[in-house]
Amino acid sequence: MIRTWVRAAIALTLTLGFAPAAIAQIYQQGSTGEAVERIQLRLGVLPIDGIYGPATVSAVEDFQQRRGLQVDGIAGPETLDALDLDDLIDSSTASDSARTSSTSRLSYVVVVPGNAPTLLARVRGLRPNASLDRSNRGSYIRAGSFTRRSEAERVSRQLRQSGLDARVAYRPGSTTAR
Repeated sequence: MIRTWVRAAIALTLTLGFAPAAIAQIYQQGSTGEAVERIQLRLGVLPIDGIYGPATVSAVEDFQQRRGLQVDGIAGPETLDALDLDDLIDSSTASDSARTSSTSRLSYVVVVPGNAPTLLARVRGLRPNASLDRSNRGSYIRAGSFTRRSEAERVSRQLRQSGLDARVAYRPGSTTAR
């Protein structure tokens, strides 16, 4: 009896190619923790409570639709990459595009200081993919990331002409664009 069970387990393991690292890290309704807080911060979900509830699902779906991703409300590798949260992606499970872009960085970031929902809405009126972010200097709105400073300056000027306090920041340690 035990030998039959062991043989069946070995066959199943070989058939499925069991490897613990191959399980994709995804965040969905019911997930909790610091990673969920970071997703909520990036999407502007309030309150930031670390609980992946209906408000977070809705915000993820809206983001996925704006970015042309599969709309399922689940923050998997492609959504996390689009949110620039690639450190939450298990590199052994990420898609080739997510892996490629997570190893390359955009050097210039257009930032708007602050984190008020009304400010985020104003920025999104001009830059639909804008998101909340945090640095050691505090919270800010990321209005875009660029390889060339000239591109970042152009977007920054556009936002300033609309009355927003937009600035270009250099992200050290960056390499090439996506």
